[in-house]
Amino acid sequence: MEKIPKAYFIDIDGTLVKGSSKLSIKDKHSIKNAAKEGAYIILSTGRSIQTVWPIWEQITLKNKYTRYVIANNGSAIWDMEGKKILSENFLDEKTFVDVAEYLYKKGYAFRNSLETNFYCKKNILSKIVSVKKKFKIENDFSKLKYNNDTAKKLGVITSMSKRKVRKISNKLKELFPQLEISITGPGLYIEMNAKGISKGKGAKFLSEKLGFDLKDSVHIGDSMNDFAGFKVVGTKVAMGNGMNLLKKEADIITKSVSKSGVSFAIDELTNNNLKIKTSEKIKQLKL
Repeated sequence: MEKIPKAYFIDIDGTLVKGSSKLSIKDKHSIKNAAKEGAYIILSTGRSIQTVWPIWEQITLKNKYTRYVIANNGSAIWDMEGKKILSENFLDEKTFVDVAEYLYKKGYAFRNSLETNFYCKKNILSKIVSVKKKFKIENDFSKLKYNNDTAKKLGVITSMSKRKVRKISNKLKELFPQLEISITGPGLYIEMNAKGISKGKGAKFLSEKLGFDLKDSVHIGDSMNDFAGFKVVGTKVAMGNGMNLLKKEADIITKSVSKSGVSFAIDELTNNNLKIKTSEKIKQLKL
């Protein structure tokens, strides 16, 4: 990328925040400065729109450069200022029910795209999710409903072992080829969207709508649901705390979320007009 970025697609969990909903002062400052200079700041997340609002409110300038959000890994694209949805996609009802029934029978903990409570049998995993992760558990599977609000995505906790999660994720891909499946967070959470739906597709939708070239754009993330975003932009930035598989695909590895890695990357790319060919000075930093 030879120009100052026209847009930044920025993940939330593990990228902007870790275990809270409060952004660092540095991240907020750099994001707003980039937007003031005319770069689109687009939150691109697996979160539901309900849980994106408190993050977006910290970075909005209430203008065209901060008004768009890609939620549920691309299943929902929002104009936040207009409070309207621009595009949405769902798991079809049969797939939604079949997958949910399979997950429940296997004793996994899963939740729909509203991201409220997890559904799970009474077992050791449900206790871990409830006590250690502090999520509400619903043992009554019959309460799970299919509608436009619940069927944009399924999120699954299957094990506290990263190795087992990778193995289970591969099995789910074999059983449900009609889904996009990725591992997120610290490698313990699986997200499931309709086939073809991703952060990358969401980025293409907004670039066409807003009229900028994705080659002049940046995607910043930490997990494998960011990989689809990496595939379409000109500059790929992985967080220092990100998954190793994602780091291997990155042009730049910035600092960790706890060290305001988003701010560091934006400042280098925006203020110094850092080019891919010289970005090794970032990638080689001890982070």
